[in-house]
Amino acid sequence: MNVEFGNIEKRWYFLTDVPDVNVVTPADRVKLVVTIMNSESFDTVIDQYYVTHEGMSVLAELSYLVESFLDATESVYCTVSVTASIIDENGEGVMNSASFNVMYCNVLQNKDVDDMEKFFLVSSDKKIMHKNSSVPEYVGMIVKVSDNLMESMVQPKSVNVTVIAFCHLDDDSDARVTVTDSVVASRALSVLILEFSYESILAKLKSVNPHVSDCRSFRIESGGRVISYMVDDADTMLVEFFAFRNLFGVKETVGIPGVTKDVRENTQSVAISGHSRIRYDAKTEQSFQFQSAALATFLEPSVDSLLMSKEVWRVKNNIAQPVVISDSTWEKTNEIGTVNTVKFTWKNRFTWVHEGKWFENIGVRVFNDTYDVTYG
Repeated sequence: MNVEFGNIEKRWYFLTDVPDVNVVTPADRVKLVVTIMNSESFDTVIDQYYVTHEGMSVLAELSYLVESFLDATESVYCTVSVTASIIDENGEGVMNSASFNVMYCNVLQNKDVDDMEKFFLVSSDKKIMHKNSSVPEYVGMIVKVSDNLMESMVQPKSVNVTVIAFCHLDDDSDARVTVTDSVVASRALSVLILEFSYESILAKLKSVNPHVSDCRSFRIESGGRVISYMVDDADTMLVEFFAFRNLFGVKETVGIPGVTKDVRENTQSVAISGHSRIRYDAKTEQSFQFQSAALATFLEPSVDSLLMSKEVWRVKNNIAQPVVISDSTWEKTNEIGTVNTVKFTWKNRFTWVHEGKWFENIGVRVFNDTYDVTYG
């Protein structure tokens, strides 16, 4: 009597492709232990017996447990280990184990997970850089130093990152300027985040060519990875900026042109005390309704990722305020002469946050002495 896995391969999967676990055995029941781990965290999510049917037991929807682990640990990857054990006809234990690796991606992709070092962890490889905004851009990338993900001591690996820009010079001419820097990966599988703004990119370009006065567009390359930016020098007064955890589980930012309406709904109860009416149980529900202008086609993947994100921050005046997008409406069409727009509503995640300032949650005040009107 033995126990085998019918469909698990020792390989990498996107989160959306995590297979069901088929355990094949003639035993009446099988004990399954599923452990999810990475270099920083470890969690046994299943440890129990399962009944077999026609020689098989199926553990379905394992991807939900993997996603919960990745969300809770804010990780991009993990290893899933499955151990199946039975008691054979001789009363002896028989055990078999299998494992596979998972990379965070909650949307079906046209990319190959084995090419993870050939693409940036972004929603779109074409983006807009707002020249007049201080909101930073975040671009994630994976660097594999060792195939053993649990290896804690690895030789750091340096990776080149190149910026190739189309620039305007102070003599009113144009030129292509290239600058190369490096980042260091110090883990078996490192998730590196490039953080930059227009000003930091311009400073890098000026370090190579001091005559650079402006940058019109640029692209960032590293290995086989490429992402392109068009620089928009328009005023950002009517642009809403959001940071969010994208489809790969890393932080990304997007600026969406449009207008925001502040909507406040006030409710209260009224009672009669003596000869006058008083109000009590007053509540204010604040929400923000955003209507975009026409969206560029290459901006749509970032907006899609924003609307599906589990963590979103509205960024204004260098303050990142946690918000929740409560509902949204896409108006997409391929009809000639029409434009695509998006409309959504967001609210502050925490009820005691107002206009980007944090207030102390005072709670219940108990007075044992004379009442102090300061706290009235």
